[in-house]
Amino acid sequence: MIHVVYRLCELEIPGAPKREARPKYFDKIKCLKNMLNVFGYNNNCITFVHDGPKAALWKCIEELEDTYKNVSILKIDARSNQESLKAALEAGKHVDCSMVYQLEDDYLHVPNADKILWAGLELTKSISDAPAVFSLYDHPDRYTRTDNRDTGKVSVHFHTCHWRTAESTTCTWACNYEHYTTIVKYAEKHLLNDRKLFYDLADNGIKLYTSMPGAATHCHEPFLSPGVYWKDIKVQ
Repeated sequence: MIHVVYRLCELEIPGAPKREARPKYFDKIKCLKNMLNVFGYNNNCITFVHDGPKAALWKCIEELEDTYKNVSILKIDARSNQESLKAALEAGKHVDCSMVYQLEDDYLHVPNADKILWAGLELTKSISDAPAVFSLYDHPDRYTRTDNRDTGKVSVHFHTCHWRTAESTTCTWACNYEHYTTIVKYAEKHLLNDRKLFYDLADNGIKLYTSMPGAATHCHEPFLSPGVYWKDIKVQ
């Protein structure tokens, strides 16, 4: 079972202003429905961490909580990216499962992303008994930046798709539940400073692996996972 911890707020909901860098097809309701299409109906567990006022997203998840036994809502009103992240990291500790997937509300996934996420878990187990972190986001930074610490030192593996070592995501990552408490101590230390988190993890022998091509993307126009026509992703 995957425990998806879905952190969301009502900013940029349909009809509200969007950040300039958002793709034209970006919609938080679409992202939510896409996540449910991929993870919501396969006996997985979903915890929604909802920050701020109750509006369109709240109505959607409230209905889900009433309908599905494996859905729960943690309601906070911090109106703070950092405080909601703290709550989401804490929520991941409290469900006995195979893996925890910390996920923000501005991601899209390909239809078989759940299978690829399982492949990430299987891969990291096969490589080493040490803790590892994996992500479905193939950040374009990996192909353009020249200041990466791992430049020229990337390790590539294959399990269902190719996986490469990387050094950042956007606060969206997964790991074996067995190792979650170890990894979350670092995440709670660095919070929104994503790059420092993964540098610290790497310095302590905990590697980050990301799928190639990406099976998910952060919906930020200059930094979409390459190789996928994200505008064509359909939701039910």
